[in-house]
Amino acid sequence: MISQLDKPNIVCYNVNMVEEILPVVSEEPPAVPDPDGIDLADETGQKALLSRIPHMKGGPRTAESKADYLGYRATGFPIRQACYLANINHSTLTRWRASDPDFADFETNRLSELQASVGGDLVRIEFLRNMRLAMRTDFKVLYKAVHHLDALTEREFKVLQKIRSLYSPQDLLAVTRAVGPNADGPINFADFVLSITRTETEVKLATERTPEDPDIIEAESEEA
Repeated sequence: MISQLDKPNIVCYNVNMVEEILPVVSEEPPAVPDPDGIDLADETGQKALLSRIPHMKGGPRTAESKADYLGYRATGFPIRQACYLANINHSTLTRWRASDPDFADFETNRLSELQASVGGDLVRIEFLRNMRLAMRTDFKVLYKAVHHLDALTEREFKVLQKIRSLYSPQDLLAVTRAVGPNADGPINFADFVLSITRTETEVKLATERTPEDPDIIEAESEEA
């Protein structure tokens, strides 16, 4: 164990010219916060959204865990996966089913109701949160590339190559339509992924084709 005297110190004098020894304060970079220790749900309003699920029996923490579990079930997760994500074991779930008829009724008969009322909004919040974190990482790589391109590590350069194609007007339009505040109804992620794939394919074909492309020449001949 290192004592205070073993650490580097600064010798100085106070107003009475009495010698004082002050420890050097190390300027260590701030530690990266642990995502598991940050309540990101509050920042995205997820708890407020889960509060729309009717209150279940038990204390505040138990009721929140029940709502969290039902939220995962409402977004398509099977029982075991929902238990894992909600951080509960199966014996706890069995006890909830036996002691809380409202909870059992929601899980057994009214999941479709939850899917219609909160399922889409929960997925939207999670999607936007993850996208925002991914875009923050992209920004750091892009900013470093603009100012210090030669300083990029091999891994950062590979990330740069991948993300350059993700910021096109077509991608922005597709994302805006899918997750914008004026979107009609819950997100259909199958259609969203399909639209992104089609956009990327169309852009790729447009950049790869040349005026001498046989398909283009044939199409022009038919139009003539």
